[in-house]
Formats: sequence, structure tokens, C-alpha cells
Amino acid sequence: MIKSLLILLILLFSACSTEPAPNSWEYKSSSYFESYKKNFLSDNDILAEADLESAVSYAKQGTDVTQLASIYLGTCALNIAVGVEDSCKEYQDIEELVTCPKIKNYYKMIQKDFDNLDTEMLPARYRAFVIAMQQKNTEQANSIVQKMKDPISQLLEISLLVDAVTIETLQQAITSSSFHGYKKGSIFLLNKLEMKTNDLKEKELIRKKIELLK
Repeated sequence: MIKSLLILLILLFSACSTEPAPNSWEYKSSSYFESYKKNFLSDNDILAEADLESAVSYAKQGTDVTQLASIYLGTCALNIAVGVEDSCKEYQDIEELVTCPKIKNYYKMIQKDFDNLDTEMLPARYRAFVIAMQQKNTEQANSIVQKMKDPISQLLEISLLVDAVTIETLQQAITSSSFHGYKKGSIFLLNKLEMKTNDLKEKELIRKKIELLK
């Protein structure tokens, strides 16, 4: 079966490239970033750091900054997806060199600049969610998140919903994140669920589960 988790930077790169397939350095960069993504979410920080360093190193072998920009944005998006505030400074530092409109619009999305982006320039899986956010329809946005099959994209959308995320959405996403072994994602979701829950006994059970995972 085709991998359910598509490599973000390959998607972004392919949208702006005339080449039918990545060159060797692009492929290696993408592969290392995919490994980084899994290790990061699984809380294997030492391995994740090494993977990211390799991904960036290979990306810098080309003169087109699209690959590097995709990695920087992918890293930023992963931080945001687990509740870490990130302004994407590394991407900002090279943004003037980026010509790909899909990358520029993806950056606006993860910074919650919904009103100033072109939804047609986003990966298809995010368009309905962003349209709902543009319309301030958080009920629809939650429904879309609950149907999201990619757990990483689901985490990102939940982080973009901020306080508008519902308990039902969080519970569904916790099941998905836990199934894939994404420890950081699960802790992020449990923390949000604990804040949303009013039942004191349930809050205490959630806290204990969080401590157990740490």
C-alpha cells in the first residue's frame, strides 16, 4: 500500500519543479527528512537531530533553494503541530530567494494567515480546512479534521484551530497519534484535552496518562 504519510518537501518541491523526479541529493534529503519526521514525533530526539542535519546538508548541494525551504518549513510545521511556537525564522531568512507560490502559501497557512493566502496554492488535503477557517466556521473545520487520514496533517490542523478544537476532535486524533506511536503528538493532544475537560476526575486521569508518557 502506498505510504499514507507523503513526504512534505517532495510534495512542495514537485509542485514547483520541471523535473519528473528528484536528483540523487534531493532524494537523499527527502529520505532523511522523512526519517527526521518519524523520529521527532516518536520523541527520538538524538536520531531526529542527526536526520535533520543530513537532510539540510543534502538540500544545500543544489542551487535551487526550494528543497531547503521545504525542509525549513517542514521542521517549523512539525514544531507547530506539537504545540511549539515557531515563527519559521530559518525559512524567513531565505524567503526572498523562494519563487514557489505553493511554499509561500503553505508558510502563510502554518502561521494562521488564512485571509491572505490562495487556497489553490496549498496541498489539496488542506484546502477545505483553510476555507472553513477563512469563513470562521470552526464547526466545519473540526469536522474536516476528524476525517483527516494523515495523522501529521491532523496534528497540524488541530494546532491551527487553537482553542476552537473540540473534545471529540481531540479524542479522535489521540487514537490516531497513539496508533502511529507519535509520542510528542499524543502528549500535545492530551494536554489540550486536559484543558478542555471540565470533569475533575477525568482531568486527573489525563494528567496521570501524560506523566506516564513522559
